[in-house]
Amino acid sequence: MFGGRKLMNVRASKRVSDSPQAVGRRFGTIVFIVWAVTTALVSFHIAHFPYLCRLYGFSHVRAEHLHFIATPKGAPWIVSNGDQIKEGFSHYLISAGIWFALFVATFPFIYRLLPVQKKNQLPGSEPHT
Repeated sequence: MFGGRKLMNVRASKRVSDSPQAVGRRFGTIVFIVWAVTTALVSFHIAHFPYLCRLYGFSHVRAEHLHFIATPKGAPWIVSNGDQIKEGFSHYLISAGIWFALFVATFPFIYRLLPVQKKNQLPGSEPHT
């Protein structure tokens, strides 16, 4: 019985602000936004090949070297064989899946490279010298 009571006291005495993971990183929000947008653009272009493979089949895409010539907003996308693709929701799903996997796999490593924010410094303020 006493062991459970002691365990409860240890848990209650630890604060979130005392843990090393609670200390934020400098420029964390800016890097988060920039990296999210960058990986979204990269995943959009990576998703072209799986999307064409879904439409035409892998062997057809590889044999004819199919690729998108233009992907304008609000207009049909033009494929290198002259076809125009008007629907693209599955391209969105493919690129969203690639983005999620790419972002979740890479952002923790980038976040750990950022300098640690000082405890007495407020977020967004300059350090005093």
